[in-house]
Order: sequence, then C-alpha cells, then structure tokens
Amino acid sequence: MKKNQLHIRMTDDELELVKSKSKALGVNRSKLFLDTIKGISVENYLLKKAKLVTLIKASNEINKVGVNINQIAMKLNNIQKERNESVASLLTKLRKELPVLQEQLKLINVEIRNMR
Repeated sequence: MKKNQLHIRMTDDELELVKSKSKALGVNRSKLFLDTIKGISVENYLLKKAKLVTLIKASNEINKVGVNINQIAMKLNNIQKERNESVASLLTKLRKELPVLQEQLKLINVEIRNMR
C-alpha cells in the first residue's frame, strides 16, 4: 500500500502539460510520474491503448456475427416450424381421407374377387 506523498512545484504551463499527457494516455498523474521515473516509456501506454481499440473493434465484429447467427437460427426455426405445421396439416387431411381410401380398396378387392 502506498502511504508516502511527494509534493512538487511547477508552473501553470507545466501543470497543463502533465494534465494533458495523463489524459491523453489514460492514466492519472501519479502513475505518469512514477512510470516516467521507472523508465517506462509513454509508447507502452499508446501500444496498450491501440491494442485495446483493436480488441474493442474485434469484439464489436464478433458481436455482429453473433447477431447474424441468431437471426439465421431464428429464420431456420421458423421455417422448420412452418414445415412441421404443414406436415401436421397434411397428416390430418390424410387421416380424414384414409377411411375413404380403405373403403375404396375394399370395393376394388371385391370387384377383383368377382372377376375370377
């Protein structure tokens, strides 16, 4: 845990420079000073920021692909549902017609027997 503080004096221009750099790099002023003292390059922040932007773009693209896949799946499910309803409707019609067909087959059978 950090418990020590360091107070430094600077001009208004220097303070504005510190504020603008820390804002541009997305770090607070303490981190900016400590990393500068440790020799950590400002370019590291820029690389991290560029990687983050790339990851965000990739994440957005993956999300779009996921949305497209969901839309395709929904359409396929609807098509399947319509087909199932069509098949069910056909089966119902066939069930209604089956006794008629059976009766006609019986009549044909009788006629064939009578032909012998």
